[in-house]
Amino acid sequence: MAMPTITTETRKDIEVFTGLELLAEPMEEIPYIVNPLIPSNGITLLSGEPGIGKTAFGWGLGQAMATGVEFLGHATRPGKILYLSLDMTREQIKHRVHKTGFAPRFRFVSYAPYVNCLAGTFKTSLLYRTVQSELTTGDYVLVVIDALVELIGSSLNDDNVPSQVKAILKEWIPQIPVLILHHTRKRKYADSGYAIPATGEQSSGSQFWRGLCCSHLIFDSTNVRHKIILRHDKSQVDAKADDLEVYVDFATSTIKLWADYKAQSEQSRLADYITQATRQHADWDTLAKGEQVRVIMGISGKSRRTVFELFKHKDTLGTAT
Repeated sequence: MAMPTITTETRKDIEVFTGLELLAEPMEEIPYIVNPLIPSNGITLLSGEPGIGKTAFGWGLGQAMATGVEFLGHATRPGKILYLSLDMTREQIKHRVHKTGFAPRFRFVSYAPYVNCLAGTFKTSLLYRTVQSELTTGDYVLVVIDALVELIGSSLNDDNVPSQVKAILKEWIPQIPVLILHHTRKRKYADSGYAIPATGEQSSGSQFWRGLCCSHLIFDSTNVRHKIILRHDKSQVDAKADDLEVYVDFATSTIKLWADYKAQSEQSRLADYITQATRQHADWDTLAKGEQVRVIMGISGKSRRTVFELFKHKDTLGTAT
């Protein structure tokens, strides 16, 4: 029989103070894992339609933190990330890794059986004990749960469920920020392929889920393929943070800023055009810029203005890539 978890309270667990005392103290910046997307305390909720790229976001964030690089143009806190994959088995993750070539450097916990964190037996479950044991082995700075619907065996819409889930997470994953991936309203499809209204059980639930988190991010699709708008519905920063336009590459499970993707894409296209130009013109390197532009216009079928814009993204004009 598993022994109950015993917590030892200390003086720092409780503080008594007034607002005047706080005003007398200098204000400290809110610490972030990714500023201003993910604070280093509490819960961050990333909502979005199924298949929109939330897992790619989680994998990309984990990789950035594991390698100590920026994520979506923002500095990250380097460190260990634990990724709870509750909707993909080890074999499914392996298939995705092989198919995309994306090899995560962070650590997964994959759990296939049915989960209900609100059940009385959850604290004695293998998932609960494995995660707590793993968190004691290293200095993890973030836990990702993919996805919320896989963690709850009851309705997401009951108003008392979010507060119960928050209490469970606070005890299960103490003092470590949590990023939860959360489906918004799911669609049901008839055999004919036409969408029919989703039931209440399939929706994202009440606004209490928004109250659950310190930061709420929303993935919104656009009419441009692979282009997603990352919105801030709730943030700890005073001013609302700017929305981000991001590019989700489902073929590689990667995510980047849309502007960066466009610039890289344009550079790649220009390199292809120049390669074709050098095959047609042996004296390509000696041609004046205006003549090079005219040649590229003939190859690409694009306007002079567009070709000039392409050349702006090239570091060294006139040199084949």
